[in-house]
Amino acid sequence: TQNAYVKLRRFLVEDSLVAVVSLPAGVFKPYSGVKTSILLLDKKLARTAKEILLLKITADGFDLGDQRRETSANDLPEAERVVKAWFKGKSPEQIETKLAWKLTARSELLANRAVILSAENDGESSSIDSDHKVVSLGEVCSILNGFAFKSEDYVENEKGLRIIRIGNVQKGEIVDQAPKFYAPGRAEEFARYSLSEGDILLSLTGNVGRVGRIPKAMLPALLNQRVAKIVPDTALIEPAYLFHLLNEDRFEQEACRSATGAAQQNLSTRWLETYEIPLPPLDEQRQIVAEIEGYQKEIVRLEFEIATNHERIQAAIDAVWNGESE
Repeated sequence: TQNAYVKLRRFLVEDSLVAVVSLPAGVFKPYSGVKTSILLLDKKLARTAKEILLLKITADGFDLGDQRRETSANDLPEAERVVKAWFKGKSPEQIETKLAWKLTARSELLANRAVILSAENDGESSSIDSDHKVVSLGEVCSILNGFAFKSEDYVENEKGLRIIRIGNVQKGEIVDQAPKFYAPGRAEEFARYSLSEGDILLSLTGNVGRVGRIPKAMLPALLNQRVAKIVPDTALIEPAYLFHLLNEDRFEQEACRSATGAAQQNLSTRWLETYEIPLPPLDEQRQIVAEIEGYQKEIVRLEFEIATNHERIQAAIDAVWNGESE
């Protein structure tokens, strides 16, 4: 959204952009998982076409893993057919294609401050995927509230059963904050509240709507009261997809608005069960997860690069100081 990028996109829309083809995340793995789109430019057509074609490809003939093994699913030939027809003046309605597409007016793109050029999001909405099934969490998940563990039963034993409390559930993660433990011998007694690696946990009191996944390093662990465990039906929904869907500001804000209580906010599990989410097919859920993880890896790489350059800057400054002291 920086000015230079916005200015460039605005120029392209006004001058020569005629189509955007969105590729599935991961097409350049293992080198990069960053989401990529193809921009088609034609000055002559752009002068007469008031609309821009947004076309979405979900498969390119290879899976989305790092090995990129060949598969039978390939939208590229169909996309090529649609684009060629578009250049000849036909609309996708006349062509009849199975690919997700949308025609968006140039004026509509330019009216959006950031001038987003994406088949997934052409400004303020993502109606290209509006045919996704919408379900409540209760239809695809079971929700378990924790147990009221007694503080007087806590033990000084870091190899014991860690009690995961509200304070441990932070934005996007479960943190090892002021750990409390139960005796390891009580594991069978509280087996119903036992946690496993990757379990999705959600805060129901205080800072409601925060979501994290339990890491292996914090096991064995038990679920305390006012922390919910959301168990997805993996035949219907990918756990990682569900986590990313809930670990966003939109969900947390809606949870806060729906919470009750004056002194302290409380969120009901009933509200969670009725909360509605979009449910693409499993294959598309996995593609979404692959795209997100690709971005996350890129963030880690860039953060490492930033830290390394900060060290180099400090080393250069230290060398000057050390030189003066000599």
